[in-house]
Amino acid sequence: ATKSGFSTDQTYPIGGAAGTDPISPDATVVVQQVTQTSLLIDRVSSFTVQTVDSSCVVLPNIDFSLTGTKIIGAPSILKYDTHNFSTGSSGNVTIQDLEADTYETVLTSISYDLSGTSFFPIFTINPNENKTLQMVAVPHAGMALLVSVKDSADLPINGATVQLEKGEFNEIKSTNSSPCQTPGQTFWNNLASGSYTLTVSKIGYQTSVSTIDVLNNWQNQNIILTP
Repeated sequence: ATKSGFSTDQTYPIGGAAGTDPISPDATVVVQQVTQTSLLIDRVSSFTVQTVDSSCVVLPNIDFSLTGTKIIGAPSILKYDTHNFSTGSSGNVTIQDLEADTYETVLTSISYDLSGTSFFPIFTINPNENKTLQMVAVPHAGMALLVSVKDSADLPINGATVQLEKGEFNEIKSTNSSPCQTPGQTFWNNLASGSYTLTVSKIGYQTSVSTIDVLNNWQNQNIILTP
């Protein structure tokens, strides 16, 4: 089922694109019996990604991926699996005809690290929506850590104090304090590998203290604060 300007929905044969256990298998028609199946379509949307440097100046030719979450086959065959894109010479790219879904975007350029985004990189696109994400990318330097602070409703918490400690290393930063808007986020790079103590606090919320292992070139640590 489809229509111009709308998404597509369909049934799938067993062993086809949806694998051996499709969520919506092809219907079986039996003589003198009513066979019923339901298909759901809605208006498609667009998604624009802009890449900038730490001073919010356009940064061209940054690679990223986009992955949906809607399942067409058990246990984990995605309707919109991982697609790779580049922001090109203009530093932005628009992806058309996206179905309403929850998506995740990941910066994949090996020479750069993601230091923040204009909204969290796991997000929902609604029907008939034009959504724009700004990604802040910095040259890769040592181990990098992006800390995302949110409440229980997944909303960013700005102005949270984030302290990172390891031996003589002790730095304090605040979420959404960089020149570019990165709600609920703060970033470190040039870190040594190892275990760090991460303390996050904000008036009106309980303080979070955790131990994190910085072992990857880049990693994101999500912290949820409760009142």
